[in-house]
Amino acid sequence: MTKLKRKSLIFVLIGMIAITSCSGDQQGAINLTEKTSKFISGNGNIVLFGKADLKGMLDKTNYKQKDTKVDALISSEILSLERVLNLKQSIYYAVEGPMAYDGTPKATYLFLEATSDTAFINELNSRGYLVEKTDDFVYTENGDFAMGVKDQLVFAVVKGGQSEAKKDLKKIRNELMADPAGGKIDKILGQDADMVIGTNLENLYMTSSTELEKLENKKKEELKKMVSDSYIQTTFKFEDGAAEIEAKNMFSESLMAIMPFNTNSSDNLFSKVNKGSGEPLAGFAMDMDVTKMEKFVNNYSPETMEMLFQSFGFAGNMFGGLPLASMITTGKVVGLATSDPANNAMHMNVFVGLSKLGSELGKDQIEKMDLGEYLLVSQDKDGLIASISTMGKSDKSKKILLPEACEDFGKKGISAFLYLDNVNMEDFGMYGSFEMLEDLKYIVFNADNDGAKLTIKSKNEDVNILENSMDVVLGMIQNEVTLLNM
Repeated sequence: MTKLKRKSLIFVLIGMIAITSCSGDQQGAINLTEKTSKFISGNGNIVLFGKADLKGMLDKTNYKQKDTKVDALISSEILSLERVLNLKQSIYYAVEGPMAYDGTPKATYLFLEATSDTAFINELNSRGYLVEKTDDFVYTENGDFAMGVKDQLVFAVVKGGQSEAKKDLKKIRNELMADPAGGKIDKILGQDADMVIGTNLENLYMTSSTELEKLENKKKEELKKMVSDSYIQTTFKFEDGAAEIEAKNMFSESLMAIMPFNTNSSDNLFSKVNKGSGEPLAGFAMDMDVTKMEKFVNNYSPETMEMLFQSFGFAGNMFGGLPLASMITTGKVVGLATSDPANNAMHMNVFVGLSKLGSELGKDQIEKMDLGEYLLVSQDKDGLIASISTMGKSDKSKKILLPEACEDFGKKGISAFLYLDNVNMEDFGMYGSFEMLEDLKYIVFNADNDGAKLTIKSKNEDVNILENSMDVVLGMIQNEVTLLNM
């Protein structure tokens, strides 16, 4: 591998980190929020949009304190960019559909603020880019990438098979002349967070699903109305000692009406598994109205619904394979694993809610099972209960207390946690990059019809989660940096 290729690899890695997090936004000479809103309004096929802040993210990794060679490499590049770009303001982006089967978008657009057109153009020239002029703006192109600048606004497009850069950049300029999108789009772009992602379900679904064409016109119109003006807002916040990723469903009334999660604190699933020995280590619970979900899926093409719900992320993927689920299960599931160091053991309690038919089938299977000493299976009026131990019996006379930040376990549509406060990763045979998990106190996930939230908490309140992640990345690139300086 040549030195040039090694250097390119390093900046690709840095770029990969940059597009996954950022640290807020400061208004510059150009209102990029408004510019991006206008562009989205002018381009009717935008499926994803948002903003990110490269410099803010890098500062949170505390890279200057990690390695002098890496510091020199990154800092020199940042200084060069700061001379020509306002890195205190976020980088805004928009992704245009339709998406290819491999997930590749039709085009990706970027919007940045230049300190001045002259400084930016001079930097392009110094880096060997061919700069050309139109009556309206100055631009450069390189393969699938084209970028223009006018009145401090830098606008760029990445498009497979790019062959008409000037034409595409003129199209962007025209789309920037539209009125701001307003409504939910402006609300999402205006969020105060380290990173913001907006997903337009209407455009994503309407431009990506070939299954839509198989439906009769009436059902097409029903689905179109359902996803109309429906968005998912996802924000990333990285603070000292914690990271938080939160998704909010900004759906139409008809789409919200089909969301199948049950949220009922009076019917707490945790009560089904809260007896036994040890301290909670991990848990998962789901409470979903499978009858409601089945009715909706069976009314439309299951393949079409899979395309729609996969766009919801993790929660949406839970909906798959449900056409006959209500015949067996009530949609209630909960599992709890506990660590029992005093007895050098681990225990797990599991409950699965069963329908009448499911209960009858479960009873038949239990009678046929040859259960060992450390596996107990029984039924109550609601479903099947199993208790598993690695060794030693779990003391069912004791109640298990949920740890910090897990108060909602069993009360949401989906809830899960991994509590690592007293876990030694070496005890589980995990080394290397897994060691970063030892710095984590817990990971907690909750989701319901309104959205989802993932919280990651560090044992050290003074250390940023991104800083810990940077340690892993540095381990990957330190050898490359050493070779570059040989």
